[in-house]
Amino acid sequence: MEAPPKIGRGPSEALADYCRRHRISFDWMLTGCPVDLKKMVDERCGREAAVLSTSSLFAKYAKLTPEHQAIMTAEIHRILAERDE
Repeated sequence: MEAPPKIGRGPSEALADYCRRHRISFDWMLTGCPVDLKKMVDERCGREAAVLSTSSLFAKYAKLTPEHQAIMTAEIHRILAERDE
């Protein structure tokens, strides 16, 4: 993992890029306030929960052609088999 850039008087371009790339709150990075850290973590969890929503995943799967559903099903089985090894 790369080290964050040094924090100077104001946010440098390198610091801004680092925060954007790693989805780090500017407020938390600059102040270290636990409230800002909690807000950042809560936002991340919300986005991940939305991405992994079972109902949205099934809805997208249902829109696939039967051929693409077969491909997705085979890939899921392959990934699960690798995980179980």
